[in-house]
Amino acid sequence: MAKYRSAKSYHGRTEQAKENQRGNLVPGGPWQKKRIAVLRLQCWWEGADLESKQFMFEGYIYERDSKDVSKKELKSEEYINNWWGELDLKEKKFIYKAIMGPLPPEQKTPILKHTQECIQEKLALMEKS
Repeated sequence: MAKYRSAKSYHGRTEQAKENQRGNLVPGGPWQKKRIAVLRLQCWWEGADLESKQFMFEGYIYERDSKDVSKKELKSEEYINNWWGELDLKEKKFIYKAIMGPLPPEQKTPILKHTQECIQEKLALMEKS
């Protein structure tokens, strides 16, 4: 039998650590957790600007920096968005972790806040329809 922990059972050394641990708890079953994971990646991608998207695309596909590419060779936002949409979940998670992992907390916080707001909006829209 699977055992589940409540959010109150998570402890951290600081209030911020406790809040982060509780925030990592995703309610629902496996289907709901996967849906939220997909939404998280989708919202994170939508929140990025064109320059960041080009940086991720060039780095992942051609293993080069987008600054080293001429303006003529850079792909349009529509092309890059289509490329992102065709990636499977594992690849998207890999890119997300590679980009977000090395960022310091002060840079991650606004990105994650925007992502969380976007997720809440999309979930609200899904519930209405």
